[in-house]
Amino acid sequence: MKKYLLQLYNKLLQHIDKVAHFAITYGIVYTLVDKWNAIGALAVGILLGIIKEVWDKLRYGKFSIGDLIADVSGIGLSFIIGSVL
Repeated sequence: MKKYLLQLYNKLLQHIDKVAHFAITYGIVYTLVDKWNAIGALAVGILLGIIKEVWDKLRYGKFSIGDLIADVSGIGLSFIIGSVL
């Protein structure tokens, strides 16, 4: 039973990490699009996503393409919503 709960907990952590990648890049890039130009905001978003993934690699020992996809999704949505509003 303990092993099952630990596996369930680890799966939950994987999804929380993707939400964190999405939310961090979305929030920061959306904020910076208004203050900076689009290229600067894009560069910061990409840099933050890579830094977060390197941190995950050093801390947990694995690199996730899914996390980078969540970063790109957050960046893309921030540009879409930022251009509409």
